[in-house]
Formats: sequence, C-alpha cells, structure tokens
Amino acid sequence: MNMFVNAIALLETPDKVLAAFDEIMDKQEDFPGAMAFQRDGGLLLFLDPEADPKQDIARLLSKSLDTASVHFQSSDGVSWRYQFFSKGELRDEFSTAVDDDVLENLALLCETLDVAICDIENYIHPIDDDFAYKTDQFSYDDPWQITDFMRALGYHYPDADEDAPLGDWETI
Repeated sequence: MNMFVNAIALLETPDKVLAAFDEIMDKQEDFPGAMAFQRDGGLLLFLDPEADPKQDIARLLSKSLDTASVHFQSSDGVSWRYQFFSKGELRDEFSTAVDDDVLENLALLCETLDVAICDIENYIHPIDDDFAYKTDQFSYDDPWQITDFMRALGYHYPDADEDAPLGDWETI
C-alpha cells in the first residue's frame, strides 16, 4: 500500500504528545519517523509514508495520553479514511472505499472536536455534486479530499512552505 497522507490529530499539548510519542517509538521496530505541526486544536503528527499502518500509533497515543486522536490516511490514489479514538478505544471510523453509515458516531467526533455536523457530514454522506462543500479544493473522486476534511475538523494540511517548528523526520 502506498500512503501519501498518514497523519494523526491529537487534542493535547505538543510537549505531552512528543513525550508519549518518544516512549511509544522506543518499543517499535523499524519506525521511519514523523513530523509535527502545532494547530489550534492540538498537534498534527505526520507519520512517514513508509510507516506500517499496523503499528497502531494513533490508538497507542490516545491511550497513553488519555485523550482523543483522529488518524487520517489516504492511500494508493484511490480512497481515504479516518479512525477516531477516545482514550485508546476506537469510537468511529470511515473509509471512502467502504459504503457504511457512521453518522451516529460522527456526532461524537464533532462534539469532541467542537465542529458542527453540518460542516463535515457531506464528506461521509455525499451530496449530488462534485464537491462536498463549495470551499473544497478536491472532489469526491480525489483521495486528496481528505485534506479538505482535515481542514473542516480544524487540522489543516501543511502548506508547502510551512516549517515544522516542532521537528522533522529525523528529530522526532
């Protein structure tokens, strides 16, 4: 599987996240690294695209920090997905590759991140249009739509010229 977005949003301070991340990484084998970006809602941690998705970093961080995390993944140029964890427990997940109704748990995600359901529900339940919302950059058939979804949740994808003030692939 070829990942091009593999990011985790965490509702916690950067110092706490990075300390927990270091502790978890000490127990992982062959983990290629990560890059961190501070956001208003907490921290956006980009895992190296070569990272094995089975390492379950989002769940481990959520459990270790006793907080919520959202794992965003886009792969193979075809689909995107997210998983929402609270205190290490999977509370919601969605994939554009699977036709499933998850609205009941979408409410919990929105409540936790202080986002209105009407601002993200069109990503989960497509409307009769090319884009989920008029402000989106990417259409339903584009796996980069995940970046529009991330932005709607308050975790915008970094701009090309945005520095990673909290480190880079080698230092985290």
